[in-house]
Amino acid sequence: MTLISKKNLSIIINRLSFLVSIRDFYQVLLLMLATNSILLYINYPIVLDTIVSASFKDLVWLFLSVGVILFFHEFGHAITCKKLGASPGEIGFGFYILSPVMFADVSDIWKLKRKERVIVNLAGIYMEVLIGFILGIFYLITMEASILLLISGIMFRLLANLNPFLRYDGYWILSDLLNVPNLRKVSTEKLKALLMFFIKKSIFSFNFKSIFLAIYALISISLIFIMLLYVLLHDPYSLLFFPLDLYTDIKDSLFNGERFEYSKFIIPSIFYIIVGKTLLRILIKNNKYFSIK
Repeated sequence: MTLISKKNLSIIINRLSFLVSIRDFYQVLLLMLATNSILLYINYPIVLDTIVSASFKDLVWLFLSVGVILFFHEFGHAITCKKLGASPGEIGFGFYILSPVMFADVSDIWKLKRKERVIVNLAGIYMEVLIGFILGIFYLITMEASILLLISGIMFRLLANLNPFLRYDGYWILSDLLNVPNLRKVSTEKLKALLMFFIKKSIFSFNFKSIFLAIYALISISLIFIMLLYVLLHDPYSLLFFPLDLYTDIKDSLFNGERFEYSKFIIPSIFYIIVGKTLLRILIKNNKYFSIK
């Protein structure tokens, strides 16, 4: 669904465009990134203690704050899109298979040069790092540990966003660097072609790009199976009792003041997300039984 229309977004862009400099984009990004990293490194014991002792309410506060920051992430994409001569669309909310996502319609950037498209794709991270930089200044003034928790959340999101194996910013950056619009589809086809070369001696073009795409697809698929296998072998009971354990821990944290053991739910959550996405892809592909309009 649309959260901010194209018309309203244009007004916001005009107000916030001063935050992004195209000319000094990479220099400013690297400077802020280094500053945030050094701040967290110096205060590592405080950061670790804050994360370990975080209550469920603290995590809710973190989640809501990151949600607000996501708007600025999308504003970054839209601002650079317009500054480079393309026309941004609306900002919306939807689901990428099963995961809730916010997005900015910057499909018009395909008329830009490759290096300009990379800047647009990095601009969301730029805005988040900028917010982290500003929060760092507030931390130095107030010495409030919860601010470090939020900066840590921003930096963790940065790493997740740069992951090229999911359809987040890193995926689109790699797509632009390789100049391959449908990276996932093309790489999977290259992997199939490579397998057919060894099985049926079919034709395969052994150039750097084709081999890289085949390896990329192989790693993407392997990561999914490794994660599933790890969870099944490491702690299968955490999967069976995941809903009940999650409900119990949330209730105890809210009403009994106990610490929310969020770390034990990370792997089971990822497991169910991967399984859910895989099943939904199969259902969508087999439109004889299921379809999305």
